[in-house]
Amino acid sequence: MKIKITKIIASLLLVSIIATNLSPIYVSAKNNWPTGEELALGEVVQVGNYDMQLVKKTTNYSKIEFVNTITGEVEYLEEIKNNSKLEFRAESNRNNTHIIRENNSITICDMKTNKEQVIKPDVVTVYSESEAKSINNAPENGRIILQSGINDGWTPWEYQGTSTGSTSTIIRDISILTALIAAIYGAPASARVVRLSVQIVLTNALPEVYWKEIRYMRFAKLTTAEFEEKYVTSTYMYADYTGLIGTHEEVIRYAW
Repeated sequence: MKIKITKIIASLLLVSIIATNLSPIYVSAKNNWPTGEELALGEVVQVGNYDMQLVKKTTNYSKIEFVNTITGEVEYLEEIKNNSKLEFRAESNRNNTHIIRENNSITICDMKTNKEQVIKPDVVTVYSESEAKSINNAPENGRIILQSGINDGWTPWEYQGTSTGSTSTIIRDISILTALIAAIYGAPASARVVRLSVQIVLTNALPEVYWKEIRYMRFAKLTTAEFEEKYVTSTYMYADYTGLIGTHEEVIRYAW
């Protein structure tokens, strides 16, 4: 009964927002990586045949340099974060490409030709309340994803649905490949899960990556004007969603 009530409250809030032309305020996002999972400023790591270095970082901006250790060719990747919108700008001698993740879609724009490609989920499923309850109690990849939310001022996480899709990874520039993988996860380009995923794609010469995003929601117990969304995104080598490459989790809080 409580779940139905919170659903109704959320619906009323959304109707109110639309009617008054307001937008939710992005409060915070937290990730499940241990400290140090992103590159430190000036740190260099090797990804494939490239030295990857974080050369600039501010609150909502970062810049990465890739140097091919065989040819000496240099590529750059800029990342700009604006609330839940992520924009990546990859540049090399061959390409100038912008990749934007927003509203459950990824837009790839070749700035030299002005050609755009939009990547959207192939399948989006939303389960009934009874089906969601069953799924919420089931392990994902051998572990329980959901946290109970008990005694922390929040209701339990409620399953919202799953999106699946795939994208080609036959990409010559490592800056574009890194941006694409980061956009799929919704993660910083220098995050460890992104670096390791790019390494796996390069090592195995994967022509395509398959991804699955599971969404959850929970509500603040003491107010009707605050809720959180959780996105758990995994990438796979194969079309049957086996051969796990990596998993990223993000929680975004909204308030009015």
